[in-house]
Amino acid sequence: MRIATPLFTLFLLSLGLLASGCSEYEVAQQDVGLAYDAETDVLTLTIDSRGLHAAATGVPRLFGSPATEEERIAGAVERLRAAADGAPYFVLLASPLALDLTKVPEAITREAKDADWADIEALWLGLRDGISVEAAGLYLDSEQEVGLYQRVQVKEAEKLITFLNELLSRSVLDARAAEGSSPREVAAEESRNAYARQGGPWVVLDGEALEVRMPLAPWQVANTMKGIAELPFAPEGAEMEPWEEEVGRAMGRALFSGLETFEVVDGIARFRYPFGENGRIDLPYARMRASEPAKHLRDALSVEGLQPLSPGQVAAKLTGPR
Repeated sequence: MRIATPLFTLFLLSLGLLASGCSEYEVAQQDVGLAYDAETDVLTLTIDSRGLHAAATGVPRLFGSPATEEERIAGAVERLRAAADGAPYFVLLASPLALDLTKVPEAITREAKDADWADIEALWLGLRDGISVEAAGLYLDSEQEVGLYQRVQVKEAEKLITFLNELLSRSVLDARAAEGSSPREVAAEESRNAYARQGGPWVVLDGEALEVRMPLAPWQVANTMKGIAELPFAPEGAEMEPWEEEVGRAMGRALFSGLETFEVVDGIARFRYPFGENGRIDLPYARMRASEPAKHLRDALSVEGLQPLSPGQVAAKLTGPR
């Protein structure tokens, strides 16, 4: 039995709502760092992605025919060049979904046609203006495969938290219960909807930690514990390919690596991620590399004259001026 823990589900829901589509490239290893300056209200996101290769499926051609290997590599090269030039495009924890801040997420555009969602699009557009890429570049990692570093700054971070809480609340209220739900599942949904109607909060940020909150019944708390023990996460009964299990385990390990405490207060679960001694929340993602596809991407980017960088040199790029 596999269990989708609430934390993992909330992460995927948030990413799915903000995603612009599938990424043209995939990541074998990634270090995500999150730092917050409460005095200036500035959030800094650092992303160091390694072992990059073209996505396995690529973007379908006209009439949905599968992309060829050459087309997949060309798409990845084009996307990575743009990201290295500072385009606000990010892949987090190897999700197949990517964030492209040059576009309004499709889910928001679609739902904004409803009067209840009309202000969400305005919130997104106002928030986007305060997000900038401060540093980015391509390099060769320790395995001589392509790496990409990015440092992103979010000004007026409280606007981001307000937006996420509003977006998640609207999404929860718009969701429909699955047919044949058990009485305890119906009760859990009612509790979740009540929490959404009051606006959460689902995400809380201060100078000491980032907290993710959600209502959980006792049986859901037990399932959360089982889910942690039974990585990877997937809906019960779901069939997964070996590579999907590997990715699921890596994502699960990354999400829980920075977790300090998990407690339930008055029926509200609190997942607390403190900022460490280095001032960051660190989420390391790692799975097996795809050596042959990675070599093909490296060869396609060879004209860029990529230089090898050590972890220390990448860290300097992510903390220093552009």
